[in-house]
Formats: sequence, C-alpha cells, structure tokens
Amino acid sequence: MKFSVEKTRLNDVAQECLILFAYGEEKKEKDKSVTKLQWEKSVAGLENILSDLEKKKLFSGKKEEIVFLRNHPFGKTAHLLFVGLGKKEDVTLEILRRGLGKAARRLRQEKVGNAAVFLPSLKRNSWSWGKGGQSVTEAFILSLYEFKQFKTKDEPSFEMDHISVVTEEKNLSTVKGGVARGEILAKAQCLARDLQNTPANELTPEKLAERAREVAKDAHLKVTILDETQIRKEKMGALIAVSQGSTRPPRFIVLEYVPAGKAKKTIALVGKGVTFDSGGISLKPSLQMEDMKYDMSGAAAVISAIKAIAELKLPLHVVAIAPATENVPSGTAILPSSVVTAMSGKTIEIDNTDAEGRLILADALHYAGQYQPDVIVDIATLTGACSVALGRACCAAIGTDEKLIAKFHQLGEEVGERVWPLPLYDEYSEDVKSHVADVCNAGKVRGGGASQGAAFLKHFVPEGVSSWVHLDIAGVAYYTSGDLSSYVPRGGTGFGVRLLAEFAASLV
Repeated sequence: MKFSVEKTRLNDVAQECLILFAYGEEKKEKDKSVTKLQWEKSVAGLENILSDLEKKKLFSGKKEEIVFLRNHPFGKTAHLLFVGLGKKEDVTLEILRRGLGKAARRLRQEKVGNAAVFLPSLKRNSWSWGKGGQSVTEAFILSLYEFKQFKTKDEPSFEMDHISVVTEEKNLSTVKGGVARGEILAKAQCLARDLQNTPANELTPEKLAERAREVAKDAHLKVTILDETQIRKEKMGALIAVSQGSTRPPRFIVLEYVPAGKAKKTIALVGKGVTFDSGGISLKPSLQMEDMKYDMSGAAAVISAIKAIAELKLPLHVVAIAPATENVPSGTAILPSSVVTAMSGKTIEIDNTDAEGRLILADALHYAGQYQPDVIVDIATLTGACSVALGRACCAAIGTDEKLIAKFHQLGEEVGERVWPLPLYDEYSEDVKSHVADVCNAGKVRGGGASQGAAFLKHFVPEGVSSWVHLDIAGVAYYTSGDLSSYVPRGGTGFGVRLLAEFAASLV
C-alpha cells in the first residue's frame, strides 16, 4: 500500500473513494436531545448529502461511526465514506486513528483499492497537520494488519493499493513529513506483532536473535549476540538460572544505533524476551498457557522501536537490549529456594520460578550500565497483578523519575498506548527482601505484585542512573478475546513500539 500527499480541490480528487469527516454534537431541541451534524466549511457542496443522512438517521457523526456510500459520485470520485469524530472540541488523534481504522477495514470489505483522505482542520493540544498525516498512515497500516505466515489454504485478503492525503498547499510539506513518519512507526509496530504472533517452536531464543540480526542489517544498526558460553563468561547468573531447564540455549541480544552527528543523549531500552513461559518448576495452569508465546513482547517492542528510531534518524545514541530464553521445567530446571548470583554480584533467592522475567531483566539492566545511559526504560509482560489492576486499558509505569513517568503518560494519550503510574514506595522493597540472599524474586506479602516486581528491578538499575522507568505491559501486549479497537487486532498488539519511538523523539 502506497501513500501520497496532494494539494487539490475535492472536486478533482481522482481516487475511487473520498473519505471525509463530520462531527456530531448533542443539542437540546424541543425538550429532547438530538445529535446535530457539523462539517468543514471547505467541503461545501456536501451539505445536502449529509443533511439527507441525518434526516434518515443513517449517520450522526458520533465517534468511530462510519457510513459508506457506494456509487455516490462527488466530482471525479465514485464513492464517499464519512467518518464520525464526535464533538469537535473533544477530537483527539486517537479518535481520528480509530475512526480511520474502521474506514480502512470497510474499504477492504468493499474491495475499494484506493482512496483519498481529506484531513480535518483541528488544532488543539497535541494536534498538528503533521500529526494528522501521521495518524492516517498509522490507522491504515495497523488496522489492515494480518498474520498469515502459517496459513496454507487461506484465501488472500483484498489489498488496498493507494491512499492519498489531501490538504492545503500551506500544509503540504508538514503533512508529507507526518505521513512518512507514520509509515515508519506503523511498519515497526507490525514487525513487533509478527514477532509476537510467531509460534514458540518457530521463535526460539536463537531464532529471535537471528531476526534481530536481520533488523540490524536492514536498519544499519550495530549488533552483538551473546551465546550461552559468552553469557556464562559475563556471569549473568540470573539469565542462566531461567534458561537452564530448556534444551534451547539462551541468547543475549544487543542492538545499537549511533547517529551520524553528535548524540544529544544516550537511551537504553531493555525488553523481556521469554520466548515461552511455562512457569518452570512453579508450573502455570494449562488453561491459556499457549498465550505464553507472547512473553517476549518486551523484546519485540525494543527491537522494533530501535529500528524506527534509526529510520527516523534521531540524534540520539540508543541501545536496545533483549535477553532471550525459554522458561520450562526439566531435571535441570532451577528449583524454588535456589540462590543465584546476578551479573551485578547481588544474590537472588528464587522463591517462584514463574517470576522469571525480573531475573533476566536484572542482568540486562546491569549490562546497560556500561553504555552510561541518561535514561533506562525497561518494558515487559512482567506481572499478572498489573493486568488485574489496570486491565487492557493501559500499561503501568513505575520508576525513579516522576517527570519521566509523566512524560510517558502524556505521550501514551497522544499515541493511543496509554500509561498509568503505579507507586514504588519503600514498603514494596521490604516485600522483596530475603532472609538468605540480598533480594527475593517474589514478594513475601500478598498484593501489590506489580510494584513489588518493579522494586526488585530497582536493585539492578546501574548506579548513577537516576532516570529509570519500568513499563509493565502484561495486560496490553496481546488480546485473545477479540480486537481492542479498529486498529488493534486480536493477537500481539505491538504495544510500546510507537510509544518508545515517540519518547525518544521527545528528547531531541
């Protein structure tokens, strides 16, 4: 699917379908509430069409409402599609993305190969013409995503060919930049989804490392892959402990982006890469264990995010670190009550082998210190407690820098990958104290599991790094009961890719 930006009169748009936006606002009329349609002044000539839709109650302009008018020509366009945005003052980029996502799916259903999108003229909060153009490409690419790698007889879906974004001449260059940016970010997120959705037998730690090499080659990144021997040489005892139950050896993946000019900051992105998590000796229930192929979602996010950052050519030094392993039971698997020594030299009592993600992140966080990062962000499907607390509406942010957490909250609202802060009080550190080692990998007190997990990780944040945030994406990394929205489908969501890339861009 190709994207272009053009300056033209709506009557001269030559695509098959013209996509336009309308707003619906509840107003009092004769002692009852009715929805009144509003539309852009610049789409004069469409008033009669919209009025007719309103009278027939076929379209009211509500958020994410769409109506497709086949063979309803306007100028050189054969079809019209209206997208509702709700109350004009309340429109956000996320509302625009969700509405366009529904429009994209409808066009595919109607087998419309190309369309033109006329951007609405909204300027509020984070809105800009560039962000508007970016949202168009994000919505179309992400909503039309499908994972069919292992289908042998599935009928091919109809593929859209071309999307044109129509704007005024004064906004042309800004919108072009936004469209190109959105394409980079959305394709990176689709890469993460592909990695997440790949079955565990096909995406072992070794194969995840191979995919990371391919990404590095494509994006011109430096790459370092440590094998089991090198991991032992680095004394990553926590990673070894998790991996020792599997016949498939671990890998430690490092991708590095160095900008052409002087880097303004150094950022370390650390992602959990458990390619399958059975729980180890502390075996999980069999119900929905198949979903544990998604336990490498953090690794998928950082590998894909650094690719996007490199393609955006941000003036930052960025390192993506992804420890990769399986966590399965066997005669060699680590046992509850074991004590291991992490790369940092700290000892860890393993109370629960199913709290393995924090173990491999412990070694990865310490390893990140050698790059002397200004900021460390780790992202992981870390705790079921987080998904219980926040559901699938947002991820948790816990860390040592309140301004950094506030930044993620702000960006999450804009990107559509929402973030909510959870506390890191001293009590949570008390909960993960051990009587036999420096720290225990599971809280001794029931409740507060997400914050306890972060309190454990804090022990391994390198000295001198005051800006660290942990993103627990356990509730948002994947969905098994249907789509979350028009552009977030069932399966791996790729959550965190655009969030991390936009965070990096915010530091420039």
